[in-house]
Amino acid sequence: MSDVSDLAALPEVQALERVHLPCWLHRIAPGSLAPSLIWCNAAAHTKFGRPWTEQEHAELLASMPEAATTLSRRSTDRLYKAIIERKESFSYWVDPARALGQTFSAIQTDATAGDLHFGPFPVTLDGVVETPIHSYLFDSSGKLLYANLQAKRSFKAKGTSDLDNVQLEDLLLENGTKQPDIAAQALKALLVDKSPAHRITLRSMRPDGRYSWRLFEMWPRMDQVLLETAILVNSFNVTSQKELAEQLDAARKELLKRNTSLERSCYRLKESQEKLLTEQQGLQDRLTKALELHLHPKTSGKPVEMSEILDLRNAANDAVDLRRPVDLQDQLLNHSGLSHDVGASMIELLEGDSNSSAKRWANSRSDRHAITKFGQGKESRRQSRRSSTDVVPILHHTDGSAILRPGWPSGGLPEEESKEQAVAEIGAKMDWPLILEVEQLLQEASDTSNFQFDMFRLAKASGNRPLSMLGFFLFSGSGLIPMFNIPANKLLNFFVLLEEGYHANPYHNRIHAASVLQMMHVLMHNGLIEQGVLDGVTMMGCYLAAAVHDFDHRGFNNDYLIKTRDKLAMLYNDASPNENHHVSGAYGLFMSSPDVRLSEGMDLEDKNTLRASIIELVLATDMKKHFGLLSLFQVLPRPSPAAPMEGSSVMHTDDLTKDSDSSAATWTTQQKMLIAQVALKCADLGHLAAQQEVHSRWVDALTEEFFRQGDQERKRGMKISPLMDRNETAGLVKSQVGFFEIVALPLYRSFVDYMPAAQPMLDAVKANYQFWHGVHDSTQDKAAS
Repeated sequence: MSDVSDLAALPEVQALERVHLPCWLHRIAPGSLAPSLIWCNAAAHTKFGRPWTEQEHAELLASMPEAATTLSRRSTDRLYKAIIERKESFSYWVDPARALGQTFSAIQTDATAGDLHFGPFPVTLDGVVETPIHSYLFDSSGKLLYANLQAKRSFKAKGTSDLDNVQLEDLLLENGTKQPDIAAQALKALLVDKSPAHRITLRSMRPDGRYSWRLFEMWPRMDQVLLETAILVNSFNVTSQKELAEQLDAARKELLKRNTSLERSCYRLKESQEKLLTEQQGLQDRLTKALELHLHPKTSGKPVEMSEILDLRNAANDAVDLRRPVDLQDQLLNHSGLSHDVGASMIELLEGDSNSSAKRWANSRSDRHAITKFGQGKESRRQSRRSSTDVVPILHHTDGSAILRPGWPSGGLPEEESKEQAVAEIGAKMDWPLILEVEQLLQEASDTSNFQFDMFRLAKASGNRPLSMLGFFLFSGSGLIPMFNIPANKLLNFFVLLEEGYHANPYHNRIHAASVLQMMHVLMHNGLIEQGVLDGVTMMGCYLAAAVHDFDHRGFNNDYLIKTRDKLAMLYNDASPNENHHVSGAYGLFMSSPDVRLSEGMDLEDKNTLRASIIELVLATDMKKHFGLLSLFQVLPRPSPAAPMEGSSVMHTDDLTKDSDSSAATWTTQQKMLIAQVALKCADLGHLAAQQEVHSRWVDALTEEFFRQGDQERKRGMKISPLMDRNETAGLVKSQVGFFEIVALPLYRSFVDYMPAAQPMLDAVKANYQFWHGVHDSTQDKAAS
């Protein structure tokens, strides 16, 4: 054929004019804003109206905003690579007005969502081109209705010439054996469970002893001849992809094995060195004592004063954490800019009753001998007995009434029926092409230079599904899915159920979890990856730890759980009950169903490393451990300047295996984990780096959550914790200034010292600190006047 207009003369194209299914042909070119329509059949004209004229199309593109133009060009380029270069076919269940708005100018208002199929059409100006895809059409009972040319040849090569009695199980062969159970499962998934698609990979032994794999993709379709539900099946040979994935996996395991061996050798060498130094120091001490005894024999037996013994005992009792600042309580209570309530609140946050079991034991012993006013001791003991038997509601309706949900450790997850409904709901949405606003927001969130992303916008646009959408989106672009053989459906199921486990708290909710995940993603790509801190397993651990770090949080802090003898405090012996429960509950979710077990494709060593990473990271978010972690982090060896890793801002599988010239290779495994822990702490407090209005919104949410805990403490007859009495709000501004000065600024400055690429985060934190400092000064001036 010499002209595009001659397409209409082809028998294949003429046949499409007689079917009721709308069909059209586009010319797709890389770099264009949209594919141009070159032909459509009568059914397309009837359903979607007339196509745009060239002039109307040009005017449409000229009137599009720049963001939409960029997105349109990007979408067209992806379509070109998928269909023209990789010869792929795929289907969408979408709104025609949204998908075809740039193709037809008169889409009818009654056009509902429909099934659109995209793929390489086997027609060119030179005639019919044979496609490597084997396509079949089966009826609802599994009987073959149609097979394309390549599929017919495949059946003939296997000795099957009569296609009238071919069933779906005759196609699904593994090692030459029919798989009726797999065929029945496919029919059930598509026709009974109404799954939008179903995929199966089967392998067979070749004559040379090696395996070959075929991928079968299935979709429910309407047979335009019989007007009945049918099943479209495409078959692909994916042997080369499987073999390449196995080679990459073997190479990765070998590299990890060598790295582990080197780390163990370094650890043994360090142990030997420390042992020698200890022995040397012991010999030196013995020599010094011998010389003192020889030179001053009369003073060697001097008795020790009782006052010295008592001072030593008191110092040992007070030494809760040797790495915290000296006289922390005095500093906070006597801080020139803090009131007594604010200082007490900071003490409870950073030290508190849960900081040391030894300290609590010592206090309880001394309380027995405390002198109290008459009648006060009885009343306090009566309140203590009453508070220990009260039941704390672990979930609340929006109207404040308490509810309990069975089946999970804290009632935080829905029952099985609602879980399946939630998975089906979000799973169907994720198969749709994302609407423009959500796709733009996800792109903004994944931008590794975006330290001030507003997660409230994504929550609103996604129907309050920010965590599942962002988590699935980041995993999809990270290269972790093929690296660890993570089934996409299990990954999506996990994020949906995880998001359902976040309560509707004012602050510790799914939006906060998604915000921490986004900030952790940015920090990982602004230092941790480039400096060689993360490998594939720990990168996955960072993503999952950020996502689960407040799972099933009930809106009460650790001190409240411990004081009320909550079952979580009893279970974890007062040691970070919230954080321990977040990890334990998330792993309970992992094990709740095979449909959410992300790590089934991982080997045992990677599974153990992943679990250990998530535990270490989440437990580090307990603010009681803040000074210990920060002091250890501040004495790490400094990294030397290193060339940035090549490639895009989003790390892929091959990036994880590149060698780095950074001196960070001298960091031990424990030191790398410490760096990741501090990064997660920065992400957990990430709203401090948000834009001022977004940051203030988070502060208001946290304040309301504090007040709700104070309400419960008042209801129980307990002493209301500092800054949690909603009748006394004067300390809010001072608490913000104090928190920035004592906790936030030292933390972020220390992190940026090691990861200079995160400087924009520190600058934003400083800007918010100046805001609160200005509010504080203004308040002081008004009070003085």
